[in-house]
Amino acid sequence: TTFPTNDYRPSLALTYVGQPTFAVGVDRFGAFTGGGIALFWSDMLGNHNLITAAQVTSSLNRSFSFRDTAALVGYQNLEHRWNWGLSAEQVPYLSGSIRSGFGVVGGRTVFVEETLLFREVNQTFSGVIAYPFNRSQRVEFGGGFRRISFDQELQVAVYSPITGELLAEETRSLPAPGALNLAEASAALVFDTSIFGPVSPIAGQRYRLELMPMAGTITFLNALA
Repeated sequence: TTFPTNDYRPSLALTYVGQPTFAVGVDRFGAFTGGGIALFWSDMLGNHNLITAAQVTSSLNRSFSFRDTAALVGYQNLEHRWNWGLSAEQVPYLSGSIRSGFGVVGGRTVFVEETLLFREVNQTFSGVIAYPFNRSQRVEFGGGFRRISFDQELQVAVYSPITGELLAEETRSLPAPGALNLAEASAALVFDTSIFGPVSPIAGQRYRLELMPMAGTITFLNALA
């Protein structure tokens, strides 16, 4: 019997869904909601791999901002001996402080509550290329661009000390440090024959020798072993 044959044409299909999360809560900064999900895509042979992920957090008492969203998209190509990949991501870090007390506004004693929010946003575009010498050892080269920006805002709410009624509220931007723009490169020799148990390696050995210079707004060199 002769079976028909066709050339293999890779196409991505959904292979795994990370556990979705959703949360609603309240803290001293107010009510908030958030959630996230990760989707993994691949072809039948595993030569083309794509990951997409997003995590959204939003305060219910202020407008939505894309800068509070974490997102990642990455692609890996293993079709040839030289493996390569590209990725782009955004990761925000939000912190803050709060203070309150009595004050005088327009000759009237009021209760004032101030919330200071400080935001750091890391945005990165990077690529990597690797050449495996065998199943346990490879050499890697990478490069990319990283932008780290900052901003802060002050939220002021004024209440009646007698009835607790909200009398006024205001949100304004405050000066923040300038953004950091960094170009980065890396070169690494990697060896790994480890065998994993339930929570950690139980046999074999592994090491990574890497140099990673960065230049731009600030310049420094990382050496990892």
